[in-house]
Amino acid sequence: MSTSQSEDAFWGLVQICEKYLPGYYSAGLNTDDISFYCFLVLWRFPQRTRFVAHEAIQLDGEILFALLWRVSPSAHQHLKKHKMEPILYMTEWLMCAFSRTLPWASVLRVWDMFFCKGVKIIFRVGLVLLKCMLGSQDKLKKCQGQYETMELLRAIEPCYM
Repeated sequence: MSTSQSEDAFWGLVQICEKYLPGYYSAGLNTDDISFYCFLVLWRFPQRTRFVAHEAIQLDGEILFALLWRVSPSAHQHLKKHKMEPILYMTEWLMCAFSRTLPWASVLRVWDMFFCKGVKIIFRVGLVLLKCMLGSQDKLKKCQGQYETMELLRAIEPCYM
């Protein structure tokens, strides 16, 4: 029995989703849930956020945030001060494995390591980006609020890639 390249690619994607990113993609997850969750976080309705958020992504976001405290306490404190929930800035990073954030050459390097070493590479890249973008006092002074911080995290400077 021979299979086509597109079928091989599909089953490769299934394996990535089930083995490396379990719980990220499920029948109950849709963009409306994530958008609504972000709305609730921004408008400070924490009692509702646990109900709406996808548990695997939220848990990994909390792990990333806890690790950030060890890697860059100043970045951690800044995000905490501005009540920046991890799901606001890292959902796209984790769900897309940086394919929508980094340039393609960097994505391929990250994915090579991801396939060799596992999901810890995704966390390491996220921590490095957060530390580079928010790890110095000069950069933190430019981000006086939640909006400025989100804009900085969305527009990663090429020198960090």
